[in-house]
Amino acid sequence: MLGKKALPIGVMVMLPVVALAALGVGYGLWSEVLTIEGSVLTGEVDVGFTGLWIQEGVDVDGDYVSPEPWGTENAADCQAELLKTSGGDDNGFNLLRITVTGAYPSYHCKVGFGVENLGTVPVLIYQPVPSGTVEIPIVIEWCYADPVQVEQGQPPAECQLDIHFTNDSGIDENSMYEFAYTVEARQWNEPR
Repeated sequence: MLGKKALPIGVMVMLPVVALAALGVGYGLWSEVLTIEGSVLTGEVDVGFTGLWIQEGVDVDGDYVSPEPWGTENAADCQAELLKTSGGDDNGFNLLRITVTGAYPSYHCKVGFGVENLGTVPVLIYQPVPSGTVEIPIVIEWCYADPVQVEQGQPPAECQLDIHFTNDSGIDENSMYEFAYTVEARQWNEPR
């Protein structure tokens, strides 16, 4: 009968040593974990009206002139003011209110203003557009390109509105006419 052959003693001693060494490799692995943390603070789109000015004039024989030499400087009055509304940002003026009293054909009320970037994000500022019904003719003059990009700290985009009646405008005496325009500003990388 064939008997079992015994392993030499040296092999039998080495077998547990090799098994323990293999186990030690698994348990003896050194490691380290790296961590990534961060935070992102977003920017702000914020614009406001600035640099308000008013110029009154009259068409006389096709020329635009000041009403003063004609003695009519008190016949009409143009007022404009910059306001903050309750829904607006505290950083700037978000409402331009224009009031004209005593207007008559050929009278001009020109109101100039700027739109400045008060936020941290560059913005595209679009020209004023009517919002709702505009009952009187308003000309938008030498306004910025449509749109113009304004960075934080850059000079404002400037524009001028000319509120002007002609004899052909069809306006009535002792009447009130209203208008509303909006100026849109969007982050620079998301044009209309």
